[in-house]
Amino acid sequence: MTYIQKFTLGIIFTILSINMLGCSGGGTTVSNGPATIQISPALAFDFGTVTEGNMASPLEVIITNIGSQRLDVSNISISDTVSFQLDTMSGTNTCTFSPALPAGESCNIEVTFTPGQFNPSPTVLATTLTINSNDPSTPNKTLDLTGTSEQVSTVLNALNVTINQVDTATCSDVVAYVSVTDQSNFPVEGLQTADFTITEGVTNLGSPTSADTVDIVTEPISIAIVMDNSSSMQDIDIAEMNEAAIDVVGKLAVDDQAEIIKFDKTVSVVQSFTTDNNLLITAINTPFVGSGTALYEALQQAVLDTESQPTERKAVIIITDGADTSSTTATLTDVINAAQAKGIPIFVIALGNFDQNIIDNVLTPLANDTSGELYEAEVAQNFSTIIEQQLTKVLFVDQYILNYASVSTGGTVDLTIDVSDSSRGLSGTSGIKQIPSCP
Repeated sequence: MTYIQKFTLGIIFTILSINMLGCSGGGTTVSNGPATIQISPALAFDFGTVTEGNMASPLEVIITNIGSQRLDVSNISISDTVSFQLDTMSGTNTCTFSPALPAGESCNIEVTFTPGQFNPSPTVLATTLTINSNDPSTPNKTLDLTGTSEQVSTVLNALNVTINQVDTATCSDVVAYVSVTDQSNFPVEGLQTADFTITEGVTNLGSPTSADTVDIVTEPISIAIVMDNSSSMQDIDIAEMNEAAIDVVGKLAVDDQAEIIKFDKTVSVVQSFTTDNNLLITAINTPFVGSGTALYEALQQAVLDTESQPTERKAVIIITDGADTSSTTATLTDVINAAQAKGIPIFVIALGNFDQNIIDNVLTPLANDTSGELYEAEVAQNFSTIIEQQLTKVLFVDQYILNYASVSTGGTVDLTIDVSDSSRGLSGTSGIKQIPSCP
């Protein structure tokens, strides 16, 4: 999906029936009945929680005529035009003007969630999208939309501070790569050097000597993108996953590189590390669907491949909808130990309504114990916000690079980093990350 500046439309579209230009059926199964409307998402969609200063990516709603007669849409409207905006002019296959869809054809509209109020406590906002048409069985097709707004929490240590990587190659001159996110996983921008405090062991070193963000420093990064192509991933999930991976590739700078790994019960490096985005996109779009889920073996491969790359910044991104069912040569502990030893964070995008046991005992440790992040997408449409507003911002825009002089010698030392932004009342403390001391 292309993300462009949205026009706020607080109107109901009164539509004259004309033939739709640029529609495509996309292989939709057509029934033998009259005009029949189908929409995706079908019943409801939750934009999730948006904190002040951030936004959720637009939702693309696809309207399809699965009947045998032409579908004439007369009105498209939303009940709340303050916190939600309707746009029929943006997207991949727009319903511009009046959709008059022949059998099997489709078009899309977009709805944006931009809450106008942010309170200390979460505030749930809702609207109903209504599509009026000549479908005799469902003349008023509806879709319930919700979203939650909330201020960035000022509760003590509410910020999530993660030391993603540490470079100690020059011994006393340490470089720490740090992400700072709020309670809804949105990056916190605009922190200054004085907002950080570094502690080695029990020694408080004060603020770093300098702090920059990635968009200024532009240090190259190597990313292994690991894609779950097991049978449990439905067609729409794989399509959305591919689009999400392509979005990540689109954020790569000239000197950045990536590889594509796909897995079911087997693991395949579809494209080894390259700076050629065209090769990466071709690999992403290469069909690969099977049974079983060798999650740990795929991650083990990704960690090993990424560790061998020459860039200082490295990361693994895994998109999955299930737990491991097929690995025989690697365990969760093996993956975490390897990632920790090689200093490679794993960023996990969990798709679906996971059993909490899997979240707590598999996916959370994969992210937290390797200094990565965990993002949960209840449905594939949530990919957009995660990729565009959260994950790629952490990796390419809002990751902080802190430089400081180490005072520890011999063995290892526990590194922690505190954030305190008194002007906004924000604070947070990182988990402990062990780093080697100078000899």
